[in-house]
Amino acid sequence: MDNIIPLLRAASTSYEVMVLEPTSYSTTTQAVTALRANKVLILKLDRLDKEQAQRMLDFICGSAYAISSQLAKISDAVFLFVPHGMQLQDRLKGEHSSA
Repeated sequence: MDNIIPLLRAASTSYEVMVLEPTSYSTTTQAVTALRANKVLILKLDRLDKEQAQRMLDFICGSAYAISSQLAKISDAVFLFVPHGMQLQDRLKGEHSSA
């Protein structure tokens, strides 16, 4: 299972995961609210047209950067955002990166 990315966290910390599959740009605020609440966000943009998906991704990435969240691209239309303090391990590089 080389496509599994472990999410490392402190033993006393738990995270909620929100899966968001928007059908319009108006749901952007839900994604940013989840990030601000330190939730793990899985964003699936395959139900939006290309322009709306790019616009939403740009806004959410900017918001994530502002609050020190981290992003991992899962596929062309699926993205993983993790809160500050959580680590993502890149299996291909064998490295950890902290949010």
